Amino acid sequence: MNTSMKTQYFLTQKFRHYYSQTRIPPPPEPEMREWGFVRFGEGFVMRRHMGFPSFREVKLYLEGEGPAHVYYSTAYYKNPMASKMAEKEWLGADLIFDLDADHLKKVPPTYSAMLKMVKKELLKLIAILTKEFGFENMRVVFSGGRGYHVHVYDECVRALGSPERREIVDYIRGTGIVLEMAGEGWRRRLMSCINKVHRHLVSMDRKDALQWLKENLGMDGRRARYVIDNKMENEDFKKILSKRYMRPLVEWCVERCSVEIDEPVSTDVKRLIRLPGSLHGKTGLRVTPLDIDEIRTFEPLKEAIVFSDEGVRVKILSKTTVELSGKKFRLDEGEEEVPEYVAVYLLARGLGEIA
Repeated sequence: MNTSMKTQYFLTQKFRHYYSQTRIPPPPEPEMREWGFVRFGEGFVMRRHMGFPSFREVKLYLEGEGPAHVYYSTAYYKNPMASKMAEKEWLGADLIFDLDADHLKKVPPTYSAMLKMVKKELLKLIAILTKEFGFENMRVVFSGGRGYHVHVYDECVRALGSPERREIVDYIRGTGIVLEMAGEGWRRRLMSCINKVHRHLVSMDRKDALQWLKENLGMDGRRARYVIDNKMENEDFKKILSKRYMRPLVEWCVERCSVEIDEPVSTDVKRLIRLPGSLHGKTGLRVTPLDIDEIRTFEPLKEAIVFSDEGVRVKILSKTTVELSGKKFRLDEGEEEVPEYVAVYLLARGLGEIA
């Protein structure tokens, strides 16, 4: 058995063992879903258009195959095993939101910092979904990779088509939002942001405040000095600025109050999404379901680890650093013994092979 096959076999066996020892929570009505799987060593070729009479059969499949990735359809079908989409008979779909580090405007250099930034976006999204849309039946999931998913199961969303879902996405992303025409939710958030900017400018050094107005609102030096020296104590900050400068301020606030979600994931009514409780085949981390009140304290690079501390000898293919379980593993090219969870991560990402 060559090194590549040994690595694939090792990963498959570890994943099979996980599935045989772990209870996986089923999604609603699993028998009405299409299922898809990607195996180790097959690139990202998905075996899809599969269906199962119950979740018990899904679980047995996972235990037997140990796939790298496990997906199921957000849609409900009358005939989920049909090979042609038209023959499946679409009956509705959950509403899904995907937040990923790829959508961040500035991606932090480390894995942990990246996930912390995505979590901030997640908390903003949850607030919008609960307070402004009134959704109640939701599941939050760490993707096992670079972000989070939010599944909305409220009955009112199931029959929505792609155009209606796109309107929800546009609202969340702040597309076309202007203060004068904003609805109650957006207006409240924008006014809160504007007031925070005012308080921040009042508390800043004069030089820094002038610089902020120039860089963020495009304000010329003379106008900026006038605002700072004569008007900053005025309680109505909106009146301080002319319409010329209110517009860029509102745009600045929209950017910070909006959430950059992946539009195709939310608008596609036949999308496949990772199964909560499964393993991510590129990290070995658990696709972890969370209660809303667990989000703030959840530490994905500790709590999503499912493999042991037992040592495994791995051939590192190039110098790398792995950040897991609150530790940094700085690894040089060559053979190293690392904890099993680090070994799985390295092998899954193609950074190493079984020695």
